[in-house]
Amino acid sequence: MPLSGRRQSLRELDTAGDVKPVVCAAMTNDRFGVDDMTVGLLLAVARSMCWYAGGWTGLGDESGRNFMRAWIAVAALALAACAPQAAKHAAVTPPAPKLITEAEALAVIDTRRPLMIARDVAGIVALYADNAVLVDMTAPDLITTKAGNVAATASFVDKGIAKLMINVRQVQILDANTFVSTEIATVEMKPGLKPAGGTARVTDVYQKQANGSWLIANEHVSLMPSPPKTPLPVIVSFPK
Repeated sequence: MPLSGRRQSLRELDTAGDVKPVVCAAMTNDRFGVDDMTVGLLLAVARSMCWYAGGWTGLGDESGRNFMRAWIAVAALALAACAPQAAKHAAVTPPAPKLITEAEALAVIDTRRPLMIARDVAGIVALYADNAVLVDMTAPDLITTKAGNVAATASFVDKGIAKLMINVRQVQILDANTFVSTEIATVEMKPGLKPAGGTARVTDVYQKQANGSWLIANEHVSLMPSPPKTPLPVIVSFPK
């Protein structure tokens, strides 16, 4: 195409308002992170260059080549300015958090068993967060302090419980930081204590701590209103 034809094509492109789509297709805000002010500046330069090219008359091919070299230089500078913006605004997708497996959750739950057998009050209480909230089947109010947890645990394992049998257990993995253990357990208390025992419902909410350990943040223990009509299976028992 002759130089005059190239100039006319550029001028027609600018007059038709098609420069903006071309520039935006090459340097769209979403792809390169270029702000509106930068796009506007680039469009102004592009339109000025197109107008200047269209206004040239009587110039030789060398002048046309100089014009094209100038335009390529402007485009190169524009792309160089966009590159840092692209790196700055590039979306980074974080890796999906790893969920605890059911087997791992059961292993966390079963850390209480040897402590119950040993009647280790301090060890059992250490399985709870310091700000854990507990509903105890014998306490008249919520237990919200570590001291209250120590007192209730000591009364349960050291002074009253004779045997505890886990009959049913269900684990729910809620997210990367939370899982729930729901159990039905049969409790036998020492002779002379009231209540003498019964079937209890136990729900523990475990939360992952900053150091990666799992602690009980909430616990609810209550007796069933009536005993089961048929004996329940026993999956865990302590003391044996």
